[in-house]
Amino acid sequence: MTEDRSLSAEEAETARRIYCAYKNKMFSIALGILHDSHDAEDAVSESVVRIIRNIDRFKGADERLVKAGVLIYTRSAALNLYNRKKRLSAHEESAVTETDDGFEEREFEDVFADVQLSAARDDEKERILICLGRLGQRDRDLLTLVCSLGYSYKETSEITGMTVSNVGSALKRAKERLRKELENEGII
Repeated sequence: MTEDRSLSAEEAETARRIYCAYKNKMFSIALGILHDSHDAEDAVSESVVRIIRNIDRFKGADERLVKAGVLIYTRSAALNLYNRKKRLSAHEESAVTETDDGFEEREFEDVFADVQLSAARDDEKERILICLGRLGQRDRDLLTLVCSLGYSYKETSEITGMTVSNVGSALKRAKERLRKELENEGII
């Protein structure tokens, strides 16, 4: 769908139906990742915008495919927001320190060391989210569909437009990239 055209009545009704059916689940997923209700609302809003932009994929689709798309869009939006806020927060909080006579900027090496130290103190769930956020969108989508939601390779191929064999190959690579990220974080 191009961004400069209006939704038809059917498309608007499809978007409304999807939102009404999944708004609570979308919020729950986003809140579980972000732990902040305002941020979760932002992630849901981003997801709804993405659904509207891709409304042709949802019109007349099987409900399992709709649910998968909605959940993928929501999880991706929440992870993207989480990673943006994490980078911004780490940079803002650690780049400036308070001294007795005011604030001063710290050397990059000190900032980097503090960011690493704070990451080491994060709980395992947060570190896993960071690892997932480092993966590409396609990797996250495949892992979500097959590993989290339990879709078959055939169902995943219908959702993504990939062939079944490409789903298998791409999923294997996604799992390997995630495993490497988890190893780098010391989780496995």
